[in-house]
Amino acid sequence: MAQFKFITPGSLYSSRSVHAKTINGNAYVLSPNKSVCIPDEELTDLQLKLDYHKHVLGEKNLQINDKHFLVFLSFRKAFTLNYIDLMFRNRLQTMQVSQEQFDFPLKSNEFVNSEDVVDKKTMEFKAMVLLSIVLCFIQSFILWKSDSGMEGYPLYCYFTGFSLLGFLLLLRPKKVLYQDQFRLRQISYLLYSIAFLFAFPIAGLTFAMIILLVIMGLGFYRLNKSWKLS
Repeated sequence: MAQFKFITPGSLYSSRSVHAKTINGNAYVLSPNKSVCIPDEELTDLQLKLDYHKHVLGEKNLQINDKHFLVFLSFRKAFTLNYIDLMFRNRLQTMQVSQEQFDFPLKSNEFVNSEDVVDKKTMEFKAMVLLSIVLCFIQSFILWKSDSGMEGYPLYCYFTGFSLLGFLLLLRPKKVLYQDQFRLRQISYLLYSIAFLFAFPIAGLTFAMIILLVIMGLGFYRLNKSWKLS
């Protein structure tokens, strides 16, 4: 006998259920955080469905001794990307887990998403954030020294100020940060910095900004390569 449990991260789909249909035509309903038992002989080609999200379990599941499965929606954590995944991508998945991980939904949820969390203790992450902070200070100095001063470029001041505040907040050790959130933040800031470079071409500082952007781009590429892409 195999046990299944549908877990939902946060409030998304917390009031919905996954519908399971066996090869024999039998149907089961997997409500959030409720255990459902399905006979072993019905695991072949077991079809799971939640709206347009679908997943099929094959014959390999018959070979597993500890048949405890978590059913979940795997999507990127960054705002907008998570809704794009839920609306346009098939993200329903299953994972075979131990009895202990199956019994505690909150721990199971953390187990499913743990690989997506940024390790803030790594030197690569700290270097990326510190370089971004230095670049924000350089941009602030350029705006301050410009002909019109900071008052003449309010949008650039807002973007630079909010970017600086955001990067400082990233250094909080207890604040959970997901990889997709960091990717989206860094890509947005790199694009903004390139636009800033063309808008304020100051000889000495422009060269320094180009060097920092190249280093940040290479560091960002290396950091992404070490992460598992969603």
